[in-house]
Amino acid sequence: MDSPQPAILILVDGLRPEPVEQGLMPALSHLAAGGTSTLKARSVMPSITLPCIASIFLSVPPTRHKTITNTWHHNRRPLPGLFEMARAGGLLTASFHGWDPLRDLSQPDVLDFAYYHRSGDPITSQTEAEVCQFAADWIVRHHPGFSFVYIELPDQLGHKFGYLSSEYLSGCKRVDAALSGFFDRLQQARVLDDSLVIVTADHGGHDRTHGTPLPEDMTVPLILHGKGIRPGHTLEGKASILDIAPTITHLLGLPTPPEWQGQVLREALA
Repeated sequence: MDSPQPAILILVDGLRPEPVEQGLMPALSHLAAGGTSTLKARSVMPSITLPCIASIFLSVPPTRHKTITNTWHHNRRPLPGLFEMARAGGLLTASFHGWDPLRDLSQPDVLDFAYYHRSGDPITSQTEAEVCQFAADWIVRHHPGFSFVYIELPDQLGHKFGYLSSEYLSGCKRVDAALSGFFDRLQQARVLDDSLVIVTADHGGHDRTHGTPLPEDMTVPLILHGKGIRPGHTLEGKASILDIAPTITHLLGLPTPPEWQGQVLREALA
């Protein structure tokens, strides 16, 4: 395997596959066209933000990590997650987000840098653009080995107006514009081509809620792009958000903890 490339995990809260499938998010469509993607990745139950994100980073279902609401359950013996494995591998780690509970996504003294800007009113604020701009500038300057970028806007609009409402779809376009600027900044600095980029969601939604086993809540997009990823490929096999962490550690040349239950998405590998 070639020398490890930097990895950037982007999570768009509450992003259903339809805005990507309908061409409303051209930056994500362009990223998917250059890599491997699926619009049928599976989330976990309960399909709630914190349990799902914990499952992405820890590669185990909520029944194992015990966080089943948007309040953390702290295990006496914490499971190793993506941040811990990256730090153990000597990589600089960074997190950029607008939702405060994510401060506990890593264990103490693991994360090298964190940027937090509370998400404001989903109509009037531009938190998604501010987080993306700050993250891009920081990544270009400091070259972290593993970065996490979290965007809350679609979930906010889904709860307020309904998932797939006109307001929700407009918000998805705003997110895509922010990510377009993020990718452009990395491309101009010649960082994007050398990075592994993964874009996904924690859960979907129906009506103005989520958390159920309905397909609308459990189906999310997953895009992988970068060196070592098959270009122009659509995943034919099953994919779960549990598979994200082991795929990242595999591509970074890091060990995979035996506790993790996800699998490397080998179909996505070049």
